[in-house]
Amino acid sequence: MKLKSLFTTFCLMLYAIAVSAQSGKEPYVVVKDSTATYYYGTKPDGALGVESSQWNYDTRASVAKVVFHSSFKDYFPTSCAYWFANLKNLTTISGMKENLNTSNVTDLNGMFTFCKKLANIDVSGFNTTKVENLAYMFSGCESLTSLDLSVFNTANVTNMYDMFNGCCNLKTIFVGTSWTTSSVIESQTMFNLCNNLYGGKGSFVYDYPIHDCTYAKIDGGEENPGFLTKSGEQPFVPGKQA
Repeated sequence: MKLKSLFTTFCLMLYAIAVSAQSGKEPYVVVKDSTATYYYGTKPDGALGVESSQWNYDTRASVAKVVFHSSFKDYFPTSCAYWFANLKNLTTISGMKENLNTSNVTDLNGMFTFCKKLANIDVSGFNTTKVENLAYMFSGCESLTSLDLSVFNTANVTNMYDMFNGCCNLKTIFVGTSWTTSSVIESQTMFNLCNNLYGGKGSFVYDYPIHDCTYAKIDGGEENPGFLTKSGEQPFVPGKQA
């Protein structure tokens, strides 16, 4: 019986290796006419890797639109660090909600850093339950005015360093009940230069000298200030509140 069991196990191992060898799939990007399309499959000649280190300066400058092809939903990355970093002319991302699976991701470090023209980032499809690093994720996103992080579960996040640094036009950050900074160790300058950001009750970043994660919580007003707004609530608008 033991011999038969060993033989069965050996056959299953060979089958798994064969399937893996035949699949030959990997994530890759094709850049054409200012559009970068993300695929998962057999990488063609001339395609780029998803890691930003494989993109040269001219390629970065040329990209105005990112598209996630439906094939990409079969890829399960563990890191999205710096994927769109320094795409200074990027204005549109489509298909990310439907086709980017972040359930295994632990690192979102610098994912959108210095996407200066990106005015809207839809992260409503993100699963962040395993994420540990959010440093620099949105830093330098100068065109953002509102950011909805309602789906973010930050229970395992230890690093929020510079997360929103330089988001000079950001007025509102929405978060849900799974937002917490209980595990955060690094968060210096998290809200640096966020000189238009208000919490839901009117707490203003530049009324407070501390810009780490101390006030990275839902605003409770004067008695319990925070720089964030509860999901579903109306954002604070200076001069228009009763």
